[in-house]
Amino acid sequence: KGLVRSTPTARAATDASGQFVLCDLPGDASVDLWASAGRASTGTVRIDLAPAAVIAQSLALDAGDTIAIRGDSGGQHGRGSARLNGVVRSPAGEPIAGARVGLRNSDIEAVTDAEGHYALAELPAGTQSVVARAIGFVPLAQPVLLFPERATALDVHFDSATVVLHTVEVVGKVVFDRATLDFRKAQSRGLGYFIDRERIDARQPFDPSDLLYAVPGVHVGFSSAAGGGRTITLRGLGGECIPQYVIDGVAWPGEMYDLDNFVRTDEIAGMAVYRGIETPFEYRVKSGGSCGAIVIWTRKTGKVRKGGR
Repeated sequence: KGLVRSTPTARAATDASGQFVLCDLPGDASVDLWASAGRASTGTVRIDLAPAAVIAQSLALDAGDTIAIRGDSGGQHGRGSARLNGVVRSPAGEPIAGARVGLRNSDIEAVTDAEGHYALAELPAGTQSVVARAIGFVPLAQPVLLFPERATALDVHFDSATVVLHTVEVVGKVVFDRATLDFRKAQSRGLGYFIDRERIDARQPFDPSDLLYAVPGVHVGFSSAAGGGRTITLRGLGGECIPQYVIDGVAWPGEMYDLDNFVRTDEIAGMAVYRGIETPFEYRVKSGGSCGAIVIWTRKTGKVRKGGR
C-alpha cells in the first residue's frame, strides 16, 4: 500500500547551564547532531554511537553573529563574520590544488590554489562542519569551531583511509545489472538529462544532491529548518516547482526535502532529470506532468531504503 518515509529525530532543550541529554538512542549507529537557537544553527556533526555508552559532545552557536540569508528557492542559510583558511594536503603532506572546501548544508565554498590554500569568509560563528573534496580521494567532513570577527586556521589532511584505489584492469565479459539496463533504455529515448555511473565515479560527489548542481534548470537550495537538508526545485515557465521523485519505479508522495537521506551515491546506477513536457508518460501520470521528475535507478539490490542512511 505504498512506502512511508520516517526520519526518527530525538530532541532535547538545554538547561540553564547549556547542558543537554539525549536518551534511548540506537546503539552501534551513526547520527547527525546539531543545535539551534532562534535564527542561529550549528552545522551537523556526525556522531558514532556505541551500545550502552555515554557520548559527550559540545556544540557552540552565536545568535548575534548569524544573519539569515534567503536563497532563490525560499530556504535560508546563515552568514556571519567568521573566517576560515588553511591548506588541503595529501596523506604524504603535499598540498592539493583544485580541491573544493566548504560548509556542509551551505553554498559557501572555495577552491584551493596551486599551493593548496583556501579561504572562506562570511561564515556563521559556532560549531560548523567543513567538507573537503579532491580528485582521487573520498570526500571527508570534520567539525570546526568558528569565532566572530576572527580567522580560524584549519588544515585538511586526507589520510590513507580516504584514498581511492587505483584503476584495476579486469578482463571479462561485461554484464549490466537490471537497474543499469533500465537506465540505458530510458536514456535511449533522447529526452531528459542523464547522469550515468561513469560520471558519478568521475565527480565523486559527497551527497546525491551534489550531482544536480550542474544540471540545467535545477536549483539546489537549503531548508530553513535546522538540519533540514537541501531543497531541490526545477525551473519552468511558471517559476520554480518541486519535482516528483521516482526511485526504482516507485513514486514518492509529497515533497522529498532531503534526497540525501534516502540513497547513497555508491548505490546509484543512474539518474535522470525530466522537466515539464519532456517527462515520460509513466512519470507524468504520477506527477501530473506540470513540473517534472527526478528518477533514480539503484544498483545491487534495486530496492529503496525505507528511510535514513
